[in-house]
Amino acid sequence: MRKRKPPISSINVVPYLDVLLVLLVIFMITAPLFHQGVVDLPSVGEADVPPPRGGAIEIFYKHGARPYALSDRETGDNFENMDEETLLRRVAESIVLRPDAPVVLAAEKSLTHGEVMLLVGKLRVAGVKHLGFPVRTGDDS
Repeated sequence: MRKRKPPISSINVVPYLDVLLVLLVIFMITAPLFHQGVVDLPSVGEADVPPPRGGAIEIFYKHGARPYALSDRETGDNFENMDEETLLRRVAESIVLRPDAPVVLAAEKSLTHGEVMLLVGKLRVAGVKHLGFPVRTGDDS
């Protein structure tokens, strides 16, 4: 009888390396073909966008019991010291008359981000489609 050889307990890694190298070559060839996206961030300098047609609806939000003020540039209406319900009703009325009217929300610096975003959500529900925030450049004092 012939003597049996002991079993080989090592794993043959050559096929795995072949697959790995083929995948590496495929990746190296296809990687330059992917287009890198460019993120266009807004600047706070001079505005290169023309001002909107008609007047904007401006909302001023500050701390206090009746913290809202509303100014409609097209109609000349100015309202101050409103509560939230009155503000949303008046904004909805203005939006019905001018559905594409831009709305500008100026919030007091001491308000939290959450408070402002809560109002933004309520304005969206009221029908506001175009909402902007005024910014102060470094030249303003």
